[in-house]
Amino acid sequence: MQYLQAILFDIEYTIVSVCYALDILQGEHAVGMGFLLPTISIVLKQLNDFQQRNQNSLLLCEPLVNALIDGINRRFEHLREKHDVSSDLSSLNAYPHIKQLYVALNTGLPASAAVERVFSLGGRVFSPLRTKLSAEHFEMMIFLRLAKW
Repeated sequence: MQYLQAILFDIEYTIVSVCYALDILQGEHAVGMGFLLPTISIVLKQLNDFQQRNQNSLLLCEPLVNALIDGINRRFEHLREKHDVSSDLSSLNAYPHIKQLYVALNTGLPASAAVERVFSLGGRVFSPLRTKLSAEHFEMMIFLRLAKW
């Protein structure tokens, strides 16, 4: 029985990672080429991490994991080679206008009670029942709740 549970867990973890990526890439709102490389990078990292953690215990799922990793690498290698997908800020030096926007828009707000209240309210608005809420509607709901409407 444990053998069957281990196999099902391996298959579930492998397939769930790919399914989440497909949900993101096949979405209807706020989807563009800017989602492709980060999503693919995350899936590859998850699959590689899963493969490394379970190197000796992958039972029947190892060929599936290997096939997914090889297929994704083969299909998207030309995109991954052309673009620097590092998370280091120095990778933006080649794009000065984008770096300026990044720094301007991603500057952290000072910690205060008001900011903490907004984050707390955001956690209550963005509940598990509202995972498909668009960014625009999320902002509107936060605004209306803070305005006490």
